[in-house]
Amino acid sequence: MATSSGLPLRFRLPNAVYSYLLYIFKGIWPVKLAVFYPNPEGPLPLWKPILASLFLIGVTVLVWRYRDKRYLLTGWLWYLGTLVPVIGIIQVGRQALADRYVYLPFIGLFVKIVWGTAELVPIPARRRILVPVTAITLTAFAHAHLVADHFLGKQHHTVHARASGHREQLHGGKQSGVVFSESGLADLAFVHFQEAARIRPEFALPHYNLGLSHLNQRNLPTAQHELETATQYATDPVELSWAHHNLGIVLYEENQLEAARKELNAALNITPDREDSILALGVIDFRQANYGSSLAKFQKAYAIHPSPQALFWMGRIREAQGDTRAAADAYQAALPHVANFPRGTRPPRSYPLRQSSNVRAVNRVRK
Repeated sequence: MATSSGLPLRFRLPNAVYSYLLYIFKGIWPVKLAVFYPNPEGPLPLWKPILASLFLIGVTVLVWRYRDKRYLLTGWLWYLGTLVPVIGIIQVGRQALADRYVYLPFIGLFVKIVWGTAELVPIPARRRILVPVTAITLTAFAHAHLVADHFLGKQHHTVHARASGHREQLHGGKQSGVVFSESGLADLAFVHFQEAARIRPEFALPHYNLGLSHLNQRNLPTAQHELETATQYATDPVELSWAHHNLGIVLYEENQLEAARKELNAALNITPDREDSILALGVIDFRQANYGSSLAKFQKAYAIHPSPQALFWMGRIREAQGDTRAAADAYQAALPHVANFPRGTRPPRSYPLRQSSNVRAVNRVRK
């Protein structure tokens, strides 16, 4: 699960403040709804948190001034307080807000409205005033409901979510692109990744997934460019680690071994127990005949996660050192896992990224 370290507080806090206002707006007029509201992962336009702050401060001052009417203070504090765990100060996932979060907080606003209306309208005039006001309000909400229902009806397929204005999230590897990629439809996935990068070029995930797509197609210079772009824009540490790792693999494929080493070490600086990055560094050391260093890395990788890849490479090292008995022992230990052992001798890379809060690194050796 993503933590507060995924996005800097200077991004999370303004978005949280603005979300308080946006939730109320969408509660009054539910339009521009979306399955997923992406976090901008950068600074909001300054006017948004300023406007929201003025609104929140203004309402708070008013309810405090009339705190003798306890329903006002209670309802407002209920709304503010129950949203705190999900408002985004502690980031969970990559959404800026989510409609499901306000079911409970809106109870506080309803308390203010119901009790306030009952107090403002005199009992003798309630029928004369409230009946037409209620009819008008229900008519307005019915219209908004029809608009929302029409909009949501288009969401039955992922691609239709482009209408939400957040297409880059769906094209960019969290929905359509990765779904197509995992279904073996590489060409369709590539189109979605490209569209995501076009819509929002400063978003890291589509560049990351485009880099892997080009790597699959052996377009190494383009893959390098896309992954370098991903490292430039990535704000989540896990995603940044993945981007550095796979950029290292591209550089390895281009025979730029020292540049590859630098990127792999950058990945390990973020996530020190990345087994795939340690294995890749071991392969580089092996190619450079640094057998002692290479063996140490494969032993470390095996200690983190016992894998046939590490055993295979330990066998290669022992064989290169002339220790055929130790090499045979390593190969023998790897044999029971031969059915799951990928072919080839290249370092492992990672699959396309989904939402980083839900992803486990999947490693493999390229064919």
